[in-house]
Amino acid sequence: MLHVSRSQDGQARLPTPVAVGNGGQAIIALVMIIAIVTIIFTQIAFLNLDAVAIANEQTESELLRITAEGYAENAALRYLRDSAYAGETLSAGDISCTILVTDLGGGIDDIEVTCTRSGRSKTVGLQATYASGIFQFSKLLTR
Repeated sequence: MLHVSRSQDGQARLPTPVAVGNGGQAIIALVMIIAIVTIIFTQIAFLNLDAVAIANEQTESELLRITAEGYAENAALRYLRDSAYAGETLSAGDISCTILVTDLGGGIDDIEVTCTRSGRSKTVGLQATYASGIFQFSKLLTR
């Protein structure tokens, strides 16, 4: 029901409208801020997942390299004891390593080790030289 008031001169007056606040604009601003914050946190989460994947790749690569270097040193020792050693295939858990000794001629032999795990592989190698009854080994290098 509408109350009609009368002015002093007797005329009917309608009530003054009540001012409405800016509540709608505040809600829209709040929703926008929440959306922006959500997008920022989602982006940060995806960046962290990428960093974890890259770190995992680096760890896998280092594990394969260290394993290959260990087998290359072992192959060099076996070659020292038996100059007819031609290599072999060895497994350590889910890592498979192939050792290959190749005669390059002139008393130089190449020892190459390739280790593989889950589709990734790493190859290292060194050369062994035999001259005047002395074996010399080159520096172990990643190939």
